[in-house]
Amino acid sequence: IDMGLDFMVYKRNKQTGEVSELAYGRKSWELVHALNAMPQDPEEYEVPLDKECWIDLMEKISAIAPYLEDIFLAYRKYEYCSDDEEELVLTRRDKQLMRTYEYWHDSNFDEYPQLGYDWSVGYMLSFWEAADAVLDALEDDNYEVYTVASY
Repeated sequence: IDMGLDFMVYKRNKQTGEVSELAYGRKSWELVHALNAMPQDPEEYEVPLDKECWIDLMEKISAIAPYLEDIFLAYRKYEYCSDDEEELVLTRRDKQLMRTYEYWHDSNFDEYPQLGYDWSVGYMLSFWEAADAVLDALEDDNYEVYTVASY
């Protein structure tokens, strides 16, 4: 799939209609698939978020979550150094963090992240940071929680 994708999780207040974005991932196809968030009808773009799918995804991310910020920083260092600087800039820990993330990703998802592992760390962090807010909204009768895959 070469299409662009903006993937978001929202909550909507049932009384007021007020909408709040909870998580965002650009070209995060693996998350769309993990959350069964592809609309069945092309006319529809909102898909209700399934609580069990959310919990399953958060359990996967929880294994790498304590390291996501450090992994994000390691990839940023890697991105901004030239090949001959790599040995000077990247620590052994940076390289280990990146390898660990790539292994984790490949073990948990059937597809390569469309914009690369380095890019996917950012949206994994976004979704992880939204874990509790999404669960709270899913358990609150005043809200409906849904996903939008826009491409």
